[in-house]
Amino acid sequence: ASSEELVTPPQFDPATLSPAVAEKRAMIIEADEMIHNGMLTIERARRKYLAASEDDPCSDEIQEVGKCYHFIERQQAGAARQGAAAAPSLSRSVLRCGPYVERLEKCTAALTQKHVVQAADP
Repeated sequence: ASSEELVTPPQFDPATLSPAVAEKRAMIIEADEMIHNGMLTIERARRKYLAASEDDPCSDEIQEVGKCYHFIERQQAGAARQGAAAAPSLSRSVLRCGPYVERLEKCTAALTQKHVVQAADP
């Protein structure tokens, strides 16, 4: 195979994971789903109130989380190309994004509180 040909990775079968790895995978998937749902909620609220994207007070935090996950995804893909032995633990890699996710959570909590207070004021 030439270096320009795409190599298709083997199909992933979750049934082949050990129970501990399967549990960590499920936790990561659940956390990822919660983050995406939170981001969708922010986007829906932004659209509902017709605020321009650049006016989103949490856009920097959202960008940081996205960049971190994108970096982890590229790192995992690169490690997979080099062989499974070189691949860093996905759960440890994703946990490195924790500080960015925490900042996003704080920002969205503050934004939510601000809107709750504004909605309560007649």
